[in-house]
Amino acid sequence: IPQPDKGRRIYISNIIELYTNINDPLNQGSTLVLSPGTYQLSPIYPKAGRLELQHNMSMIGQPGNPNAVVIDVSGLPLSSYTIPPTSSYPFQLRTGPIRMGNGYNAVEWITFSNSPSNILRSMIQTDIVAKQNVTDAAPLSQVRIANSIIKNSSNGINILIRDGASNGRVL
Repeated sequence: IPQPDKGRRIYISNIIELYTNINDPLNQGSTLVLSPGTYQLSPIYPKAGRLELQHNMSMIGQPGNPNAVVIDVSGLPLSSYTIPPTSSYPFQLRTGPIRMGNGYNAVEWITFSNSPSNILRSMIQTDIVAKQNVTDAAPLSQVRIANSIIKNSSNGINILIRDGASNGRVL
């Protein structure tokens, strides 16, 4: 699994750039570097407004100052935290607004904020399970969550292996 900051760096200065770059499949393996500011998540964007890190993707704020970059999830409705059933898992799943677990993923130097009235399962979930090749024996994940602040979430980080898609997964 690649180590942090070995891929291309993409500099982000607003919410549109964040959503565009985190969802662009050509940005797998990249590090998204967020400029200081508040990034208000919204359900009008792909994946119901969740931020889902792609394979070997990382997201970093301003080193030494986690308060400089704030990702505010308080604008996401309860429906943003559900994943519809699939053929491999025929039940609706609950998740968090920040999802990772696809190869090497990291979030660092970021404050994640939520309104106390917005009930979350967790702020960050490691529930993305993705084989990169059909011949892979099992999905392999390495996650790093460092130097970050999580506000108003009953479970800040939920590290889990669940359902049949996770069989044999190494996290």
